[in-house]
Amino acid sequence: MARPLEAARVFGSEYPNASFHDATLTRLQIDFVAGRASLNLRVWVGDPGAGDKSSREIYRTGVLEVSGLLFCSLDPPDRRCLYEHPQGLVGLGGLWLADDGAVTPEVPTGAEARLPVPLPDDAFLHYFFVNDWNSFIYLAGRDATFRWDRHQDEPA
Repeated sequence: MARPLEAARVFGSEYPNASFHDATLTRLQIDFVAGRASLNLRVWVGDPGAGDKSSREIYRTGVLEVSGLLFCSLDPPDRRCLYEHPQGLVGLGGLWLADDGAVTPEVPTGAEARLPVPLPDDAFLHYFFVNDWNSFIYLAGRDATFRWDRHQDEPA
């Protein structure tokens, strides 16, 4: 199975608590010819141990840049979901990524039988669960970096 997309390596040391969990996806661009994908995200970077909410609930925006893109697969929204809301179901201004992780036999998402395997040894395979759609986005590539936008932290 492919290696995981390691958040600590992708996000760097500036925000040690940064996580794709509960991020908001606002834009997805794919260039199949160049083998690149860009995901514009609003990412939680707060301190979970902070005593006050203003220090715990901090978000920053930036772009997850994937190079060596092997594939990006989006499951269709569950037909019972209100997928047509551009602000998302909870008003975050995008799609709420409620969970994420490596696709492994131990973490079944239902796609293992449909995804192409094996992937190259240097590839990662990562899933994002889109809460608004009750479905998954799968991303496989060879490298990923995160570029933070150059503006202030945002409160929740």
